[in-house]
Amino acid sequence: MVEKLRARFPSVTAVHYPSSGTHFHAYVAMNQSREGEARQVMLGLLGWDQYLKTVIVVDADVDITRDEEVLWALSSHFQPHRDVVIIEGLPGNALDPSASGIGTTSRMGLDATRGPDFHGTRALIGAEAQARAAALLKDIGR
Repeated sequence: MVEKLRARFPSVTAVHYPSSGTHFHAYVAMNQSREGEARQVMLGLLGWDQYLKTVIVVDADVDITRDEEVLWALSSHFQPHRDVVIIEGLPGNALDPSASGIGTTSRMGLDATRGPDFHGTRALIGAEAQARAAALLKDIGR
């Protein structure tokens, strides 16, 4: 599946199926080169993998093996009114307890890439400041 996706979309740098999603969701990292490419990737993966219900696409600098980084990208780059795709009435998986009585489900793609209109910068806390904070927390018993 991953090989097929990367062959079709060379801008995809990584795909991760987190254990928290029991194979019902996937994270994709990519270097989006043009508007709408993340949406194409989401639709491709949602169409190929019958188990998936949710795909979240992020920029390549996000570590998709860490849920907190994916959720950070979602909270800082995603706008629901423009960045969500929902597809209804697709064949679902027998292991999905939320599927309809006839076995259909809906699927969702979330584009948490920065996109062409994003102008924010990611603030990072330096190693020295983190070490000072850790020492202070240790001093107060936390």
